[in-house]
This record gives sequence, structure tokens and C-alpha cells, in this order.
Amino acid sequence: LLTTRNGLLCILLVLLHHHECVDRMYQEIVDVVGLERSPSLKDRPSMPYTEAIMLEALRYITHIPIGVPHGAMEDVDLEGYNIPKGSMLIINSWTAHHDPAIWGDPWVFRPDRFLDDNGELLPPEHTLRQSLVTFGAGKRACVGENLAKSRIFLYLTTLIQKFDFLLPIGGTVPSDDPHDFLPGAVLRPHDYMMRLKRSSKMHDNNHGNVAHFQKRRMQQ
Repeated sequence: LLTTRNGLLCILLVLLHHHECVDRMYQEIVDVVGLERSPSLKDRPSMPYTEAIMLEALRYITHIPIGVPHGAMEDVDLEGYNIPKGSMLIINSWTAHHDPAIWGDPWVFRPDRFLDDNGELLPPEHTLRQSLVTFGAGKRACVGENLAKSRIFLYLTTLIQKFDFLLPIGGTVPSDDPHDFLPGAVLRPHDYMMRLKRSSKMHDNNHGNVAHFQKRRMQQ
């Protein structure tokens, strides 16, 4: 719960700095879900840009910078490196997620890196997807991965469908650069405030159905 909570706080802060991503995600929600019901997990496969937002946020932020320690069960030779039995093995997620050789521009928040030329999500076997180790890797990966991603999907899509994300009146928000986050086993951003304003929707008075929506822009 702590890791999911801190992850959401980080993602919301990043989205406050990237209103263009919020707009595109909102449009995808309107196209797939509409405005008459809340998003559900059945919508997730039809929302590649939202999924790309989540993957890029987990990569860019890397709120769990160091993985859980594991142990070598036997002597292993890995690309010329001898790893004796009993050695402690720890995935350095921070380095893996910000390696220029893999990502090119690792310190740029760019969800489109996880989409192909047709706007579809890259398959799980793609090199970039395989390079994400937020939840560990292999057979010992975190068993809570699916639950955490499902919770993040529902929180984000519901908030963006129903609310405008606004900066605090007369205030600012801290940097979304992960270097500036508070260090620890789980990174978290500095305390910040944001305003959530109920989205403006025009309803048909006779039928109660959504007749029109006004595309929202996150106000700076």
C-alpha cells in the first residue's frame, strides 16, 4: 500500500507538469469509456496511451530505486562474471531505468516511447518493456504487480475523467525531477498541493445523457 500510495503521489505530480499528457489521456477515456460511467479494468486493454503513461511514470520516477535482495542458489557465470553460490543479488532499478544506451533520453518524461507507429502498446517481449524492472524480474518478481498496476489504472482514469487538475491558487508545485524527490527505500515527492475541480459537462435536461463535453485543459 505504501509503495502504491507513493507511486500515485509521484505520478500526479508529474502529470501536473505535463498537461499535454493529461489532455491525451482524458481524450482516450472519453473515446473508450465515455462520461456516463466510471472506468473499469475491462477498459484497460483498449487504452494504450493510458497504459503507456503508467509504464513511463514507473520508469521515469522509479520510486523503488533498489530492488529486494535475492540470493544465488548456485555458482553462476554471467557474461564472464563469476557469481558464487550464496551471493546477495540486488537489482539497481534506478540505473536500469535511466540508462541512455537503452532509453536514449532517460530524463525526459515521454510516454510515446512505449507505443508503436500505430499508437498501440509495445508487446511485453519488446526490449523496452523487458527493461522495466519496477517489480523485479524473473520468477521472483513481486507478486503484487498486477494488483498495484490495476489500482493505479483505476485511480488515475477515474480522477482524470471526473476532475480537472489545477495548480494551487497563488502557489506552485515542486519539481517533478526524480533527483529532487525525498530519498529512501521508497522515493516520495516533497509535500505539495493541487486542486481538483469537477469537470464541466453539459447534460441533456430531458434525458440526462451527456450531450456535449468541453475538452479540458489543465490550467497553469
